[in-house]
Amino acid sequence: MVLVEYPSKEHFLEMIKNPAYPSHLRTAALQDSRLIAMLPGQKWESAGGH
Repeated sequence: MVLVEYPSKEHFLEMIKNPAYPSHLRTAALQDSRLIAMLPGQKWESAGGH
């Protein structure tokens, strides 16, 4: 599991749209992934209720 925090959703989107962003490395490093956007202090519950 990898948990990453960015300053804002806009910052993240700007980063991945940058032509210099090495998206091929991210794809190669992750066999399976989920992108779940959350607000500070927001609680996440999995689909299984855990």
